Amino acid sequence: MRELPTFSPQPASGDRPRIIGLTGGIGSGKSTVGRIWETLGVPRWDADQAGAVLYRQDRELRELLLATWGKDVLVWNDRGDHVDVNRRQLGHWVFRDAQALTQLNAWVHPRVRSGFDAWCDGQALRSRPPQMVLRESAILLESGFHRDCDAVVLVTAPEGDRIRRAVERDGLTAEQVTDRMRQQWGDDRKRPWVHAVIENGPADWLIEQIEACHWGLSGNP
Repeated sequence: MRELPTFSPQPASGDRPRIIGLTGGIGSGKSTVGRIWETLGVPRWDADQAGAVLYRQDRELRELLLATWGKDVLVWNDRGDHVDVNRRQLGHWVFRDAQALTQLNAWVHPRVRSGFDAWCDGQALRSRPPQMVLRESAILLESGFHRDCDAVVLVTAPEGDRIRRAVERDGLTAEQVTDRMRQQWGDDRKRPWVHAVIENGPADWLIEQIEACHWGLSGNP
């Protein structure tokens, strides 16, 4: 693991927690790392879960998707109202079309950023604000969200393990997983931008690596 920078024990801006970006490609296990890290008392914001909520709640966004991809991109109720996004169908289209993915991101990313900002502001208002929070996103670097972070941690795993995990977890085909992987930066491209790397292969021990990141980034020995 890369040597971590030294931080003071106080939040970077004085009015918000330090933001630790947590990223990794599909099937890398970043959410597993995030859930373990949460047990150390660090609040976690999951961009994927936030996106799912956004699709259910943001009618304007769904109308944009409807106008672009038609009715099959949405989930409809018995009354004929669209109530959610068919994320599997949407993914099938955009992960094979870079232009379509760029358009989708242009609509989604500003909304996701606003959601995180509101969540982070809420953390700062707690009676005992956390010293740091996790900002988990598969495309943290690709989206530019890392610029808002005080440090970035990358979770990696062998490609074969990543494909197997995603197939078993999401019910995708190996081809669908590789379509998604091609739209994300490879680990070699990400490494120069991060402060630490957590290896999540079959023989790797996660807890020790997570604890090392936690204590290094919190400024404690």
